[in-house]
Amino acid sequence: MQRWELRKFYKYSLFFLLLSPLILYLALFFLYPLALLFYLSLTKFDYISGVRHFVGLTNYIDILQDPETYLYILRTFLYTLVVVSFSFLLGLGYSIFVYSIKSRIANTMIRMIIVLPMLIMPVAGAVIWSFLLSSHYGWINFLLESLGFQRQVWLLTPYAFWWVMLVDIWGWSPYVFLIMYASLQQIPQSVLEASELDGATSFKKYRYIVLPILKPLIYITLTLKTIDTYRAFDYIWVMTGGGPGRSSTTLNIITYITAIQLLNFEKASAYGVLTMLFPFLFIVFYLIFWKVKRIE
Repeated sequence: MQRWELRKFYKYSLFFLLLSPLILYLALFFLYPLALLFYLSLTKFDYISGVRHFVGLTNYIDILQDPETYLYILRTFLYTLVVVSFSFLLGLGYSIFVYSIKSRIANTMIRMIIVLPMLIMPVAGAVIWSFLLSSHYGWINFLLESLGFQRQVWLLTPYAFWWVMLVDIWGWSPYVFLIMYASLQQIPQSVLEASELDGATSFKKYRYIVLPILKPLIYITLTLKTIDTYRAFDYIWVMTGGGPGRSSTTLNIITYITAIQLLNFEKASAYGVLTMLFPFLFIVFYLIFWKVKRIE
């Protein structure tokens, strides 16, 4: 073996050696569970004989023939759309408002208040809001009663799903705020000062200068927030458990119920594959969109 071939061999050997921990981690915690998920979704376990049988697409046919499945899908999309939209608008509004405050002390205090909900664990935040909305000892009902209104059973009505959305927006709009606020601080002051000298109003300054500069980061933020919200589980499960009835059940919730409560792991695996399908299509669409934008 020649010297240059030996160097090349050592170079690639070192490359794969350094990557081996990452490859092993991905294989154990991502590829293997994913392969097992697909395998289970194509089988059915016979508890009498103790044998697992290959049934093909039977589990998928079963869930797609259930009209409730389409409600789970629509509810998941609705939850994602509402939470992402309002979290982004609220976070962007926070960032513009805080950015416009010149007082350093006031700026710091308001930032701390805005970020505070994100520092609370989602499960803890859901428990806190469950207590606040309680029909027996909730502060919200206490205030309503003190104003002469009747107590409401907030989390046992068809509007419970919307209350969970509201809590999710409260908890994660600070995430968008941090990204947008950090981005605003990177915009050169000379650009904004030049627009003010040209007579641009605050609205035009943000509409025609700030937002176009932030547009690439806005795309990335919306993508990350969409994927994160789509897999929402903690707020929904702690506050409503998918209820009342199934009125707040999403794909993630029904997957958990089917696997853990009903012990039907094969059907739950089919739900899991169906749940993963939509983010996969979303990412493919996003990559195509981003490639087209770069070409333009």
